[in-house]
Parts: sequence; C-alpha cells; structure tokens
Amino acid sequence: MMQPKMTTWLLLALVGATLGPASPARAEDLRIGGIWYRSVRIIRLSDDRLIYESSAGQREVSLAKIQAIRTDRYPELAKADEAFEKSDWAAAADRYSALLPRVREDYLKILISAKLVASLDASKKASAAIQQYLKLVRLDQGALVAAVSPRNMPADTKERKMLLGTVEAQARATSSPTLKPLLQQLSKRLASKEESFDAASAGSLLRQSGPADVVDQLLAAGKNEKALEILKKKQASKSPGSLPKLYYQRGLALAKLGRDEEAALSFMRVVIHFPKSLQRNPSLIEAGKVLRTMKRPGQARDLWTEARKGPEARGEKKTVAEIDKLLASVK
Repeated sequence: MMQPKMTTWLLLALVGATLGPASPARAEDLRIGGIWYRSVRIIRLSDDRLIYESSAGQREVSLAKIQAIRTDRYPELAKADEAFEKSDWAAAADRYSALLPRVREDYLKILISAKLVASLDASKKASAAIQQYLKLVRLDQGALVAAVSPRNMPADTKERKMLLGTVEAQARATSSPTLKPLLQQLSKRLASKEESFDAASAGSLLRQSGPADVVDQLLAAGKNEKALEILKKKQASKSPGSLPKLYYQRGLALAKLGRDEEAALSFMRVVIHFPKSLQRNPSLIEAGKVLRTMKRPGQARDLWTEARKGPEARGEKKTVAEIDKLLASVK
C-alpha cells in the first residue's frame, strides 16, 4: 500500500537536513523566551549583550532576555533559580547571596546580581535591595539595570536619608544616558515620604526577562486558537529571521489542538527551510512526538535519531538523555 505523501516528504526532509558545527569547549544551557538552548559556548560579553556559539552558529542576546543559565560549575544556581520561579523570595535571596562571591564570570555576576536585587526587593528587604542595585550598576548599565530598578523603599527615615545621599552622589558621577535617569528616579522615590511595597512587579521582572512573548503566554494558558490568530498576523509582517520561532510555535499550537498533520508540517518547515536555526532540533523532537501520536513510530524514531546526532557530537548529555527516552518509547 502506498504511504501518504507527507511520509515521503518527511523522510526526504531528514536526508536534506544539515547539522551545525560541533564545539568541544565546555558549554552552558541558556533559557531564552521560554526555550532551553543546550550546550551553547559562551564567547564573550560585549556591553550588555552576550555573544555565544550554538549549533546554528554565532549568536548574541541581550542579558535582559536570558531567563536562566545552567552550568556544571555552579550547580547551586539551579536551586536559587527554582526558588525565584516559585516566588520564594527569601530563599532565592539567600541562595544568590551565598553564590555571588564565588562567581568569576562577568555575565553570571551581572545576571545573579540582578536576580538578587529583584529577590531582595520583593522580600521587603528594601535597603539591601538598593545597596545591591548600586553594586550592580557598576557592573552593567544596559537594559537589565532598568528592569530591576528597586520599586520598594525602606520605611525607616534614617535609612532613606543615608541611601539617598549615596544614590544622588552616584547619579552625579555617572555620564551614562541610561543610568543617570534611573538613579534620579530612585532618588525621587527615596526622597518621598511614602512607603511602597509591590512584590508582584518585583517578582515578575526576571522571570519574563523583558517583554513577554504573547504567543508563549497563550500557549502556556492553553489558548491555542488565539495563539494561531496572532501567529498568522505575525507571519505576514515579520522578517525571515523570526520565522523559525513562529513556525515552531504554530506547530505547538496545532499539536495541542489535535491537528497533527498540520503540526508536523509546521515543524518540518523549520527543519527544511531553516536548518541552522535554534529551533531546528526542538522542531525535529516535537515533530517526532506528533508522528508517534499518529501511530507512525518508525518515522518518529527517524526524526529523533536525526535530532540526536548534533547534541551527541557536541557532548550535550542532557539533551541526548531526553532524546534517548523518546527513542525508548517507540521500541
């Protein structure tokens, strides 16, 4: 019996797919826009942008958009981030505070310092948050500093007066067009007699790491039809560089709606047309899951086997283990 055309098309896509370059260096896992990018190699920090290399080649990202980092050098960072995600601000602040003095890498110092500021701010430790913020601005003057500017002011008048003098002095000393207005705003809040506390705003700062992707939010809320409506508009107006993520998101929405063939096609568009994109491997994996649901285990296995090659060559043990579990499910 002749198999459906999509089957042949998917198998041809596998033949035409290419792998990104392997990197023997020790690497980190980055979470950006809710997606984990495994075993990327950090190259350098340039201003407030992190330059890194992945299977898709060299990339850069604003520190403000990095939601989390996993590294074998600091395993306790994962526990601190877990507390942060759960809004356990006191525990998060304690863990970041304990870790920060031992961190050597500038990009990690900045990210951990920013989360420490947000955690202290949300746990009513206003004075400590402002003091830590003043340390942070000596390390970074980019978008991340604006994202974690303390919202909450200490109730004690003497504490406010002491901090106000320090902040005003730093505002006068800086020539940064980004930092000066932030410090001036902080000075105004300290000079005000009103006590403020807003855990919600402080707590949401770095979990979203900048403007939230509305499609990711809709997918997480199970509003898949609405997500598809927005994706249709985005695909009509976005540049080609943004299409891999849009097709990947579309595949996720379609799969959750049970529109399996459309979902598989959307994922495979990423694989075929954007073989060097960061969404290539996630698309292979998700397409395999859809094919397994469609009772096509052989084709799912082919996709997962292909997805495994890149991570295996780059020594991405976590990703390889995840794919191996999927492969075991179709044996």
